[in-house]
Amino acid sequence: MFHDVSIVFVFYTSLAIVSAQKLLVVVAEGLAGGQYHKFSHLPGFRTFQTSGVWSTLLYPEFPTLPIPNRQTLMTGLVPHVHGFIGEQIYNQETGDIFLAFHSKKDYDKDIWWKYEPIYVTAQKAAAPSALFFFPECGVRWQPSLSICVAPDDYGLDDVNNVKRIIEATRTHDLIMVNHVNIRQQIERIGVQNMRYSKSQQIEKFTQALERLQSQIRERIDLNMIVVSPHGYVDVPEQNIRIFDHFVPMEMINITIGAGALKQIIPFPGKTHQSHLRHVSPIPNVKIYYTAKNIGDMPPWYFYRKSDIVPDLVIIATPGYAIYTEDERKQIPRPSETIRHTGLSGYNNEYPDMLGLFLAFGPLFRSGMRKGPANLVDIYELMCSILRLDCPPSFGNLTNIDDVFVEDALPTMKTMLIEDDAHSVPSTHIYICFPVFLLLRIQYLFL
Repeated sequence: MFHDVSIVFVFYTSLAIVSAQKLLVVVAEGLAGGQYHKFSHLPGFRTFQTSGVWSTLLYPEFPTLPIPNRQTLMTGLVPHVHGFIGEQIYNQETGDIFLAFHSKKDYDKDIWWKYEPIYVTAQKAAAPSALFFFPECGVRWQPSLSICVAPDDYGLDDVNNVKRIIEATRTHDLIMVNHVNIRQQIERIGVQNMRYSKSQQIEKFTQALERLQSQIRERIDLNMIVVSPHGYVDVPEQNIRIFDHFVPMEMINITIGAGALKQIIPFPGKTHQSHLRHVSPIPNVKIYYTAKNIGDMPPWYFYRKSDIVPDLVIIATPGYAIYTEDERKQIPRPSETIRHTGLSGYNNEYPDMLGLFLAFGPLFRSGMRKGPANLVDIYELMCSILRLDCPPSFGNLTNIDDVFVEDALPTMKTMLIEDDAHSVPSTHIYICFPVFLLLRIQYLFL
């Protein structure tokens, strides 16, 4: 009889809990979809293949750089809209400069942070959010987060950090973790020299994943997704191009960025002299004109002239890089620029630039290989799991809702919420209690 009562108790308790699902999001930069086969056999990753969802075809947004794509994940907007169009940004109208969180003004909400990220949306909706190791913790949003841990040198490599994250999952609905150690190693040594199966960074990361997965198995309310927004390619020394060697610097006012792409601001009257539509003066590097209607940038880049995008942008062929040596005409200064072996930032449809999406938890299917997915759709996925009335985005939940178990398939429902005469579209997920979850919990009472 106790056995029957326990089942009923668990059933009703679970019905009350399952409607409020928690989400742990791990942003692990550097794990390219094209390299997944090299480490997918490791225990922490193997779980996603046998008991979760995985996709090696996650399409980032251009430019395929960490900060722009992290903000796309957070807002569901493309870089041209949310404003982070590079690791460094120069506003031609105001003179403001963004230096990849190396300047105090980088955290000024009035200058750079026009669109609220999902963790602020969640906090406003009374869904407590916690951030770990994001430089964005320095931005003063309201309401503020109760947990916002600044970046450290260890991230998920530190067992104590993992314990803090697990504790946060008990009191917060959205927990986001930024892990950069794998990306930093790839930047230093390159993709080809990264021995994934024997890498200390990969080993520590898989151990952290196993601890987090163990928590998910014990609970009915916790789900985890791992997102690596984009990949990297190697750039050998002989493939580096110096901008100063090919273009007369007396025509150039300033250049912004380095590596895969660079913005060029010529002096007045020198723009067309710097731009050659059919022949580039720099081998393996193309100069694009960004002006509306007459520009020649690929349309899927969503990268056109604005106060933060100048008339000219140069993009290197994958495997090549472009740098400026003139200290007076480069942001950031060449003396402060590290020339990495592994680079990102190239065409977002180039195979080596595709990222990785992994999911595990009571809401997700088991053993599903997901086809192509878009980074902007992950934003809608997060909003749905947390049942948030998120602002409009470029994402589409129907592109990715097949990752849910059948008993938890999301239903798209648009609600017009009147708020100061403004209508806000809302995406909700309605969850029926899955039988397999009940059986799993019942097992605990046997």
